[in-house]
Amino acid sequence: YDHGPRDMSPKTVDANTAYHIVDGPFTFKFPIDLQHAISQFPDEWARSPWPAKDAGRVDGSRGDDGVFDMTPVLVCTGSDKGGVGKTTIARALLDFLKDKGLRPTVFDTEPDPGVLRRFYKNARSVDVGIVRGQMEVFDEVESAGFTFVDIKAGGLSKVLTTMRDAGLLKDVHAGKMRMIVIHVLGSTEASLREIETASAVLAEGGEHILVKNHATDGQFFEWDKTTYDSFFKPGQLMLDVPHLDGMACDAVDQKATSFSDFITDETNSRMLRGIMRHWL
Repeated sequence: YDHGPRDMSPKTVDANTAYHIVDGPFTFKFPIDLQHAISQFPDEWARSPWPAKDAGRVDGSRGDDGVFDMTPVLVCTGSDKGGVGKTTIARALLDFLKDKGLRPTVFDTEPDPGVLRRFYKNARSVDVGIVRGQMEVFDEVESAGFTFVDIKAGGLSKVLTTMRDAGLLKDVHAGKMRMIVIHVLGSTEASLREIETASAVLAEGGEHILVKNHATDGQFFEWDKTTYDSFFKPGQLMLDVPHLDGMACDAVDQKATSFSDFITDETNSRMLRGIMRHWL
C-alpha cells in the first residue's frame, strides 16, 4: 500500500487523512472510503486522533465509531411485485450514498438496457437469473468493498434463495460480509405478503428493511390495525417514502439524469427542483 508522504503535524480531519494508532496521522492521495482501503488492518486506523489512553495499543480497540470498518457491504433493492417504484427507490438511495461520499459498484439486473442504467451510466448490466451473472456480482463483493444491486422486478425471493443455497448468508451470519436488503412494497396485500417469505430466508443472515413507498394513495392498511399488524411486526426496520409529484418525476425521467443532478441543474424549473429537493 502506498501511503504517500507522512505528515505528523496536527490538522483538521478530512476525507484524505487517517490516524494510525501508533504512527499518527497520514495524508493520502485519495479520499478514504469503502472502495479505497488503506490497510489490511483497518482496526489500527481511525478517522480522528486516537485518545491518549489508546495510543500505542496495536490491538486497535477503541470505544467509539472512529475506527474504520472495512467489512464488505452488499446492498440489494428488490421486490417480488412490479410497479411498486423499486428502481425509483434505488435511484434515491444512490443519490444518498453519493451525498455521503460513497461510490459503490452498481449492478442493474433488468434486461439491457436497464432502467437504472438510464440514470446511472456506470451501472453494470448483469443477469442474476443465471450462474454466470451471479458469479459476476457475488464473487466480487469482497474485492469491491461496497456493492449495490438493483434486483429486477419479481426476482427478489429467487435471488435471496439462490444466495442462501450458495452459502452467502452463512458468510453474512459469520460476519465476513454485511448484507442489507431494501424491500420495496406497494400498498396491496399481494405486495405485503412478500414480507414473510423474504424474512424467512433472511433469518439465516442479512438485514431486512421494509420500504413503504407511497407511489399511490394507498395507506398500507393503516386504517385496519388487525391487517396492518399481520404484515408489519414490532421492531421491524422500516422506511416511509412519501409520494413523489408526477410532474417532477416526469421531468427527471425526460432528462435521464439522477435526482441530485436534476436539482443542481439551474436550467430546470425552480419549482420542480424545489419539489424534488424536498422529496429527496
